[in-house]
Amino acid sequence: MSLLLLLIRLLLVGVFAVAAVTKLLDRSGSRRAVTDFGLPASFARPLGLLIPLAELLVAILLLPTGTAWWGGLAALTLLLIFTAGISVNLAQGFKPECHCFGQLHSAPVGWTTLFRNGLLAACAVVVVTQGWRNSGVSVFSMLQNFTTKEIIMLSFSGALLLAFAAESWLVIHLMRQNGRLLLRIDDLDLRLNAIGAPQVKDRIEIGLPIGAAAPVFELPLVSEGYLALSSLLNRVQSVLLVFSDPKCTPCSALLPDIAAWQRRFESELTTVVVSRGNKDDNRAKADTYGLRFVVIQKDNEIAEMYLARATPSAVLIGADGSIRSPLAMGSESIIQLVAQTTGTAVPIPLPVAGNGHHKHTHSSLSTRSSRIGMFAPSFRLPDLNSQQQVDLKDLQGRNVLLLFWNPSCRFCIEMVSDLRSWESQEQNHLDLLVISTGTVEANRAMNLQSTVLLDLDFSVGRLFNAAGTPSAVLIDVSGKIASELAVGAPEVLALARTGMETRTELAVVT
Repeated sequence: MSLLLLLIRLLLVGVFAVAAVTKLLDRSGSRRAVTDFGLPASFARPLGLLIPLAELLVAILLLPTGTAWWGGLAALTLLLIFTAGISVNLAQGFKPECHCFGQLHSAPVGWTTLFRNGLLAACAVVVVTQGWRNSGVSVFSMLQNFTTKEIIMLSFSGALLLAFAAESWLVIHLMRQNGRLLLRIDDLDLRLNAIGAPQVKDRIEIGLPIGAAAPVFELPLVSEGYLALSSLLNRVQSVLLVFSDPKCTPCSALLPDIAAWQRRFESELTTVVVSRGNKDDNRAKADTYGLRFVVIQKDNEIAEMYLARATPSAVLIGADGSIRSPLAMGSESIIQLVAQTTGTAVPIPLPVAGNGHHKHTHSSLSTRSSRIGMFAPSFRLPDLNSQQQVDLKDLQGRNVLLLFWNPSCRFCIEMVSDLRSWESQEQNHLDLLVISTGTVEANRAMNLQSTVLLDLDFSVGRLFNAAGTPSAVLIDVSGKIASELAVGAPEVLALARTGMETRTELAVVT
């Protein structure tokens, strides 16, 4: 019995030590788990630190026989608290990420989580019921009985176990990085194609070609019944397939956007989430965000048919059942695809004050109030040579098309050739002024003849209510706004043509 108690204690020590260390290495995830379980946000920071420290203390107390009983009691207390929190959330229909072992392993809670906690609680009960004077063999006394050779062998075995654990952790993170690498490769290919660089040979085929027939399917809905692609195409509108996974963090972060698209663009775009995994996990997420049209594939069979190699990714299908877009990989590309399809703005990354992270505005200029006839906001920006500051007032007396631009925006890249063609035409009555983000090198690579000014934080764009790129507005000879904000490549090019066709000075009614 003494040896069995020692093994039980060592099991609990290993579990609590690993849980504590992995949580301490991912403090942000630990704080997020606290709020996901329904506790107030004010508790997130202290509990995100106190919980792993308590687990670490339990592991330390379980090692010596003198404190093992107290360690078992503390372990049992923590496990009962965790089990109660999980049970309450399951009873309410919620399945938050447990974050039990930090980034090493995190999955939505379920009955398997309760079963695991029950087994560990049973081990803690064994330690407690044996009494504080009978906690089994002492680890330290056993080490004293070992020879030097045995201690060396034991240390070597422990080192091998640690190396195996570290390797497993590394493999998991490499697998998670795989999706992000695919996104970077796809983005690099787009940029190389835009500048006419040679194609990368023998690359992984990603996405079906535009114009190809979309593979048909019929999959079970997370609610009830089945959904067939053919039934959606009968609606004579486009269908957006979003390939997702309930265990994919970027996928979960995109779900609120998907729910908003399903409500807002219901008449013009049907958005279907093609997920995988446990039906209950997917139903919980669908209920949380109010999602419609969430279907489950057995593994990745439908994603493979569409050559979707990572999640989240999406593809647009026309009413005729053909592929209408390249495969959009990653949240930003999917948001841009929806923006282009629905005629709303492509989001611009904006810096967050106080840290080095970035956020994205998903505004689609739904609050575009007419500003025609108002004087354009004044600004002063450097050109690409950084030697001259250009002021909008310097261009008074000329009709000006202000173009808000981002050289890394795919839709901007796709309209570069049209923009160059437009520049080459006779247009002495209309000047193009490009207000761009990005680096000097990226902007020079476009080879535009017009003046390009750098607006790195997009502050001037926001002065004109531009929340995305490409977008544009006309300024008349008196410095007043002469058009509504054009959003998206088609609207921008149409506005440019309108300005060219106006052979007289633009006039506005004040």
